[in-house]
Amino acid sequence: MLKIIFIFLKISIVYAEAEPALQTKAVIHGEYLARAASCIDCHTANESEPLAGGFEISTPFGIFRTPNISPDKKTGIGNWTSAQFLKALRQGTSPNGAKYYPVFPYTSFSKLTDQDINDIYLYLKSQAPIYKVNAPHKLNFVYRRWQMRFWQFGFFHVPTKNELHELSRDRGAYLAQAVFHCTECHTPRGSMTGSLKESKLLSGAPDVSGGPPIPNITPDPKTGISWTKEQWNTYLSSGFTPSLATPSGEMARVVRNTSRITKEDRAALIKYLQSLRPIENVP
Repeated sequence: MLKIIFIFLKISIVYAEAEPALQTKAVIHGEYLARAASCIDCHTANESEPLAGGFEISTPFGIFRTPNISPDKKTGIGNWTSAQFLKALRQGTSPNGAKYYPVFPYTSFSKLTDQDINDIYLYLKSQAPIYKVNAPHKLNFVYRRWQMRFWQFGFFHVPTKNELHELSRDRGAYLAQAVFHCTECHTPRGSMTGSLKESKLLSGAPDVSGGPPIPNITPDPKTGISWTKEQWNTYLSSGFTPSLATPSGEMARVVRNTSRITKEDRAALIKYLQSLRPIENVP
């Protein structure tokens, strides 16, 4: 009997020691994903207030201001459960049932695995809470939150478990479509609905903030990018194109993030980009 009790206590101690280690590993992985997915960039307007929101995004529909996602219980996501966080990213729905505007790229984040979403959640919850009230959006008068229910019905598909499983098996596609959400900027959208034109996936688009057109990154020889693996790797790790040009604006932040991912993930991302169907399109 004493031997059984001793074995039980030993197992309990080992489990107790392993639990914090697993938690720490999840938080580290969550930070890796949060940086790659630009969560930190988009939800930080002031570097002294990381994750406290307020970053402005100019679009044809008006100006959106990102919310506070620090773990502050009054103004951030401190009271959110992991299930509520999952619902926000998977279904584009807030804890109070409101539908998010698709300027928050849940249309891509919905393709993240449950585990990756939970790791991001654990990372965010581990950060310092910052009290900062969310600033309201400044949208054109015709756009209202309640309309998003109809928008989601017509233009948003929540991935099935099988679809999530299939995508996660191709690391490069998963990184491009879910984590880095490349499609959100590099795919043209309908002028009235803002929905992605899937037939022209990653073939370039006008910059909604008024900057230069966002390039076609399919390997089309005339209008796209037919770089070698080495040229892609140089760009995604250092920011230099074959002509020694460097990115600006949002892409500069993206390249900063692609330079931080593992060599294996960068290689998988490049392999996916080179495998895309060439589409002739000048944005």
